[in-house]
Amino acid sequence: MKSIKFTILLILMAAMAALSWHQYLREYHQKDKVDIHMFPMEVDGWTAENLTITDEEYEILETRNAWARLYRKDEKQVMLYIVYSEHNRKVSHPPEVCYIGSGVSIASNQHIKYDNGKTRIQANRLDLQQGRYKQVAYYWFKVGGTYTSSYWGQQLLIVAKTLLGKPSSSALIRFSVNVDERGEAFAEETLREFSFLADPVIREYLP
Repeated sequence: MKSIKFTILLILMAAMAALSWHQYLREYHQKDKVDIHMFPMEVDGWTAENLTITDEEYEILETRNAWARLYRKDEKQVMLYIVYSEHNRKVSHPPEVCYIGSGVSIASNQHIKYDNGKTRIQANRLDLQQGRYKQVAYYWFKVGGTYTSSYWGQQLLIVAKTLLGKPSSSALIRFSVNVDERGEAFAEETLREFSFLADPVIREYLP
């Protein structure tokens, strides 16, 4: 009986893989209908300026549906980076590879959960250092309306939602803050504050 169940499971997994690959090939060259550059330049009193993404970086990302911005309010500032695709699931990859490739050291990398009583977010927390400069960064992935901190969890969600006919667009969402004389605790508090404010806007503009 166990061997029969195992065989059935293998057949189902193979069928899912075949359907997923077919869907992936079919959708890969489709263009996004959603333009994330329409994301507001002001979020709850925080105003943004665009940061540069080079042509080489766009080529690596395999999409132009990406941006980096610096949001400011009073003496606080947070960098927000988003890359999005409705059809190409390869665009949302872990940023650690890019950090290391650009000479940034990752002092620590951990999975965290944080909430403000209304919203709970699972994220990857990175302590970054390049020379004497330090940053704290949080990032996670979004598939349709679902957040996950796991890259492979994201890939599985894309497959599952595609097969079920549900929205399966994918996005990488990354917040980062420079650590200055006010210290790491202040930087992290600032990052969390802005991420909670940005969350409903992200869900609205990245379906």
